[in-house]
Amino acid sequence: MRYLTLIVCLISFLQSNAQEGLKNIDYIYLENIRTVMLQPEQVVGVVSSTRGVLKSNSSVSLKGGQVDSLKQRNQVNDIPVIALTGGKVILSFDDMDGDYKYYRYRLAHCNADWTPSSLSELEYLHGYNDDRLPNGSPSFGVAALYTNYKLELPTASTRWTKSGNYLLHIYIDDQDRTPVLTRRFCIYESQYPINARFTRTGLTEKTDTHHELDFSVNCKNLNIRNSQREIKVTVVQNSNWNTAKCNLPPSYSMGGVLTFDYQDSIVFPAGQEFRPFDTRSLLSNRIGVRSVESFKDGYDVTLREDRPRINEPYRFYYDINGGFVINNFDIPDIDDPDTRSEYANVLFTLRTRQAYDDYDVYVISKLTDWQAYAPFKMNYNDKQKAYFLDVEMKQGYYDYTYALWPKNGSGRLIFIDTNWFETEDNYTILVYFRPVGDRYDRLIGYGTFNSLLDRG
Repeated sequence: MRYLTLIVCLISFLQSNAQEGLKNIDYIYLENIRTVMLQPEQVVGVVSSTRGVLKSNSSVSLKGGQVDSLKQRNQVNDIPVIALTGGKVILSFDDMDGDYKYYRYRLAHCNADWTPSSLSELEYLHGYNDDRLPNGSPSFGVAALYTNYKLELPTASTRWTKSGNYLLHIYIDDQDRTPVLTRRFCIYESQYPINARFTRTGLTEKTDTHHELDFSVNCKNLNIRNSQREIKVTVVQNSNWNTAKCNLPPSYSMGGVLTFDYQDSIVFPAGQEFRPFDTRSLLSNRIGVRSVESFKDGYDVTLREDRPRINEPYRFYYDINGGFVINNFDIPDIDDPDTRSEYANVLFTLRTRQAYDDYDVYVISKLTDWQAYAPFKMNYNDKQKAYFLDVEMKQGYYDYTYALWPKNGSGRLIFIDTNWFETEDNYTILVYFRPVGDRYDRLIGYGTFNSLLDRG
C-alpha cells in the first residue's frame, strides 16, 4: 500500500510540472486555427430555478422585424457545463492550412480557480489521457480550403470519473506537445437548486449601469461542516471567464440554505446589447451587412459602419450575448455546416473623431475568447477618421462589440460602449464544494439566469 501511494504521488508531481507551461484559459495559440467551438452535445436541460431560460432556446428578433431562429445549433450556450454521468462535449475547429495533421488531446483536472488540482490522472480519468483526434474532414462545395476537426468527449478510451473543472489541451502529434488551443469545460455531479434575482445596486454611481446578482443555494441534503471554507461559487457573465467573480463564500447559512447577498460584490457592468451581423447567406444582404461581393476565389462582406455608443439612449433588441452560430443557408438541406460553410473576408468599420492614442482597438466576442486576439486588431485611418478590420470569418450569425487594449500591454480590456442597467445578459452560477480533508473542488450545481427575466 505504501508503494502504491508513492507511485500516485510521483505521477501527481510529474503531472503538475507538465501543466505549468499550459495556459489555464480558453486560448488559441496559432493563427491558422479558426472558429473554435466546445459545446455540450445537446441543449443543457438544467436552467434557472426561477424564470430564467437559456438563450439557446431563444429566437433573434432584430431590425426590420426579421426573426431568425437560432434553435438548430447549440453554439450560443454560455459555457459548456455537462453532467458527470451521460454528459458529452463536442470540440470543433478549422485548420486553415487545408492539409491533414495528426492532432492529439489531453485533459487536466483543475480547481475552482482553474489552477491545476492535486489529483493524479489515475484519480480523475479512466483510460488514456493522450490520444489522437479523429481524422479531419476537408471543406466541401465552398471556395475556402480548410480542414475541420471534431472530438467528442468522453471517448471509448477516455472517461472522466470526477466532477469539477477540466482543461482540454489540443496539440500536434510531436514530442514537445506544443499547444494549438486550450478549452475549459465543467462537469457537475449533482444538482442543488439555485434561486437568483437581479437588483439595482445600492451604490448611486452604479444604479443605472450595473447588474447586482443575489442568490441562494439549497444544500439541505449536503453534509457541510463549515460553509465559509467548504463552499466556493463562481459567477460568469455571458461566457466571459475574464470578468468572472470567483471564490465567493456564502454571506450566511441557515437551515441548509446558503445565501449570497453582498453589497457591491456580485456586481457586473451591464454593457449594451451586442452588435449583430448575419452571413448565413452570401446571396443577399442580411442583418448588419451593407454589401456582399463574390469573386472566383471567395467573397468580400462589408458590414454597416459602427460608431461608439457613448451617452446614447438605451435600445433593446434580442441578441445572443456575444455568441455565434455557424451555418450556410445557401446550400439546401445542408448536412454538415462545419465543412460546407464558406469563409468570407469581413470588413468592420468603426467611425471615431480621433484615434485612441494610448490604446489599440479590437473586435471582441465569444469567437475571440473575449480577448485581444491579434487577427481581430483594427487599424486606424486618419484621413477617413475610422478604424478598419478585414478578417476571414466563417459563414454564420455573430454578435460582437469593440474594446480597447493598452498599447503598453498591461491593464485590462475596456469596452467602448457605455453601460445600461436595462441590458439583457446571461449569468452562469457554478457552486463548488470541497469538504475538509478532500483534495479537489467538486461541482455540485449550477444555473443560468437572465438579467431581464429574473429581475427582482
